[in-house]
Amino acid sequence: MHRFDAILFDATGTLFYPYPSVGDIYARSGRKFGLEVSGERLNAAFGEVWRERAQKAFGVGSRFGTSEAAEREWWRTFVGAVFQRCGASCPDESFDDLYAAFARPEAWRVFPEVEGVLLRLSAEGYVLGIVSNFDSRLKGICEGLELLRHVKFVLISSVFGMEKPDPRIFLEAVRLAGTTPARALYVGDDYRFDIEGARAAGL
Repeated sequence: MHRFDAILFDATGTLFYPYPSVGDIYARSGRKFGLEVSGERLNAAFGEVWRERAQKAFGVGSRFGTSEAAEREWWRTFVGAVFQRCGASCPDESFDDLYAAFARPEAWRVFPEVEGVLLRLSAEGYVLGIVSNFDSRLKGICEGLELLRHVKFVLISSVFGMEKPDPRIFLEAVRLAGTTPARALYVGDDYRFDIEGARAAGL
């Protein structure tokens, strides 16, 4: 008998990653509209702004809101702040291009070991799920990356209305998996949001 019934995963940074990088995708989009900023600078700016916004969003539900309009507005402000940190402004056309780009599976790559791990865990009878601080584009991305065939559900913070590390999103994932917190394992790449959050929920 297995110690766990369910194994739950974070999405970005755990199952897949932006390809070739967030900064490179931003730079490529920017060039279409006359913005010349290097991918390296944009990567650094993205990391800085992301950490700042994540800290501000701590404990306030979902930073992305709970509607597509709210998601887009959050990202519009965020992307503008990233370019501004690099001394540039982001026109609406560039934002629209970027928002669409990150919805496409071509902007992402699954880590090489993921397919084999998910196949083995599924064959051994574990319930698998994805729990992520993301917006409503995530399910389409997972479908395009052929991850949905391995998992029972994808729980998205902007849809649920709470994000990690709030214990409620982990408890909802446990409910969807049909088990108890003590019988669920969570795998992620961020100590505060993934590990501490899961532990607070009893996983």
